[in-house]
Amino acid sequence: MRRRIHFTWFITALFCTVSTLAFAETEPNDDQGSAETLSFSNSADFLGLSIATESGSISTEEGNTDDWFSFQGTDGQRITVSSWATEDSGLNTRVDIFRPDGTTVGGSVYQGPGDSARVSDRLIDVTGTWAVRVQRWGGPDGTYALHVVRTSTGVCEEEQSEGNDVQE
Repeated sequence: MRRRIHFTWFITALFCTVSTLAFAETEPNDDQGSAETLSFSNSADFLGLSIATESGSISTEEGNTDDWFSFQGTDGQRITVSSWATEDSGLNTRVDIFRPDGTTVGGSVYQGPGDSARVSDRLIDVTGTWAVRVQRWGGPDGTYALHVVRTSTGVCEEEQSEGNDVQE
């Protein structure tokens, strides 16, 4: 019997399950130094998998165009970061990931499904406090959701080819 395993569908279902656990960001968190600490939930079903879910708002009137979040990363872990508007406001977000020394390892505006921003499967190459920035990239004021998937085993795969998605 052939079973199709779609990692993207699994992650989407997992996100929907934990979406109700989202926390709202608290100001000020407008730079890496004042980043709000992400709270990760471990998966009981998948060893080494943890997910942080946040929500926030970006308002140009308040001068609040960036929100920063931090987390402890361990050398060898991998992460995928996604952000999208949670209302039909037209808000577009950008996500960036930063090492403890402040250098960026990746950023995205439209690399996720639809209008979502996603940075997929980035290697944590140094242990320390890492940061994620959610930035208003376009559109009016609005609210957004942020999901950070962290794994210590395997990869956070995000690919177009389905050539390796069949298990026999």
